[in-house]
Amino acid sequence: MNPRTHQYFKNLLEAAGSGPKKLVVVYGGRFEPFHKGHYQCYKSLVKKYGKANVWIATSNKTNFNPKSGEISPFNFKEKKQIITTLYDIDPRRIVQCKNPAFKPEEIFNMYGNYRPIYVAAVGRKDQERYVGNFFHPLPSDLDLPDQSSELLALDEHAGYYIEVAMKAEGISGTLVREDLLAAADDDKQRKKLFEQYFGKYDPTIDALMVARLKDIK
Repeated sequence: MNPRTHQYFKNLLEAAGSGPKKLVVVYGGRFEPFHKGHYQCYKSLVKKYGKANVWIATSNKTNFNPKSGEISPFNFKEKKQIITTLYDIDPRRIVQCKNPAFKPEEIFNMYGNYRPIYVAAVGRKDQERYVGNFFHPLPSDLDLPDQSSELLALDEHAGYYIEVAMKAEGISGTLVREDLLAAADDDKQRKKLFEQYFGKYDPTIDALMVARLKDIK
C-alpha cells in the first residue's frame, strides 16, 4: 500500500470522529468473469458476517491487449449484469470502485460518521499483498459481527484481511475465458462449459461474453 492510500485511511478515521463502529467486509476483485467459485466465496462471507455487512467491489477498467498479461474484457456495468443475472445477489451490494482491493472508498463513503472496521476478503495467493501493508489478519476467535466492537476501527493500520477459500477448485477467470472463446462457434459445447463454470445457463449472458471475448482475440 502506498503512503497516499495509508493517508486516506487516517483521514477517514479523523472524519468519522468518535462515531460508532461498523463492520465492512469487502470482497474485491477483477471478476473477469464472476463464476460459481466467486459466488461460493460470497455466500460463505454472507453466512459468517451477514448480508448487510458484505460488499462486492470491482472496477470499470477494461484491457483488450492480450500482450499485457491482464485481460479485462468486461466493464463494471457488464460485470454487474453477469453477477445479478446468474446469481442471487442484491445489485446494491455490488459497487464500482477505482481501487477495489486496497481502498474501496466508494463503499466507505456510504457509512457517513461510522468508523469502518474494514475487512478485506482475499484469496490465498493474494494474502501476501496485504501482509506488512498496514493490514492485520482478522482474529479467528471472534464471533463476528456480534463481537465486532472488540476490533479496532481504521487507525494506525488500514484494516484486516481474511482468506476466502474457493471450493470450485481448478476454475479461474483465465480458464473460463479461454474455454468459452475456444467454443465460441460451438453452441452445444459452450452451453456445457457455461453450466460447468457458472452453475446455470443464460443465453443473454452467453451472448455478452462471447461478444466481449471475441474482441480480445
